Amino acid sequence: RGPSDVSYTQFTKLVGAALNQPGLSYTQAPAALLKPAFAQMGMSPNMLDSLLEMAESMNTGYIQMLEPRSPQNTTPPSIETFISQVFVPAYRGNAAGA
Repeated sequence: RGPSDVSYTQFTKLVGAALNQPGLSYTQAPAALLKPAFAQMGMSPNMLDSLLEMAESMNTGYIQMLEPRSPQNTTPPSIETFISQVFVPAYRGNAAGA
């Protein structure tokens, strides 16, 4: 949990800017498309159903954080720092160990 809450749309815009792709947009894939893809990768039906149920619960707000943000449960890097120092190098194949 970083220092601020960031939506998938906000994250995608930040990634797009970091990759010089300002038009990058977030699209949520429906479970009907995800289920066969995960099954083809070998995910068991029970695990797949549980994962999709959890994702739906998070997306609808049924599952929420119980603890407010505090110094004890907040990591220092901002999402911008994570994107520039971790995500972009990994995406470009320059991550440590890549």
